[in-house]
Amino acid sequence: MTTFSTVTIPSTSVEAAFYQPTGKYPPLFYGAPSTHGNMVSVNAGNSQGLYVGGEGINKGFMHALSHQNTGEYATRHLSLLRQARAGGAKSEAYKTEDPTAFSLVDDNHIIKNLNNGNPGGENDGLAFVDIFGKDASGGSLAPHGVSQNTGMLYACPPFGYNYVDDAAFLAACGDMGANCALAIGAYNKIASANGQPLISVMRLCLFSSGYYNTNKVALDKIALAIYDGLSNALIKDDCGLTRVEMPYSTNAHDPLYAAVKAKIDP
Repeated sequence: MTTFSTVTIPSTSVEAAFYQPTGKYPPLFYGAPSTHGNMVSVNAGNSQGLYVGGEGINKGFMHALSHQNTGEYATRHLSLLRQARAGGAKSEAYKTEDPTAFSLVDDNHIIKNLNNGNPGGENDGLAFVDIFGKDASGGSLAPHGVSQNTGMLYACPPFGYNYVDDAAFLAACGDMGANCALAIGAYNKIASANGQPLISVMRLCLFSSGYYNTNKVALDKIALAIYDGLSNALIKDDCGLTRVEMPYSTNAHDPLYAAVKAKIDP
């Protein structure tokens, strides 16, 4: 069983819940039913292809969601984004619920401080809330059969090469942290009207810390930047969240959110 250390994020009503992974990687979803509420887990996705798979945590999600038709995520993400950018709806309910019954795209908070010499970051800051559906026989597609594993927050995190310097990259990490909460807030505002479950828990990953960290910025700086952006957003609006779960480690080479824990839950 995962053990959590909890503290309220200052100036908010939202709980920060820190946990140490017992395996090589932090678990992406609840392993058993939880009393804390419906959760979405943050996936650091591919900003251009918008697919599930590839490398890093995105590959981890492919394995965690292997019981789903994961190849359909890219098709649905790209189609919904095109629709939104053409002035259409930013959410869609799907008749075929594998892998998702419902998705929302938040493209209102694209990150702007890009390196003008590299136009490849036009999707940085984009976020999708994907609510897992049912398979053809009506069975739940929630991971581990746990209904509170409600969905995935597919984030398009900052890619270091897209930014003029480390300061701009870290600022973008903060923006993405805020955007994760804002996407959930946008979803929660329309969920009930669309017959979808409310989300109260977000499980956060340390995005932009691996392949996307092209300038090898210190991981503690990335963690603190993400937290600062997230907490600043939550101070203004809890977005329907009551809990944010963050992994941490005593391993100096892979500390995850240890610097954030030291800051608010020493």
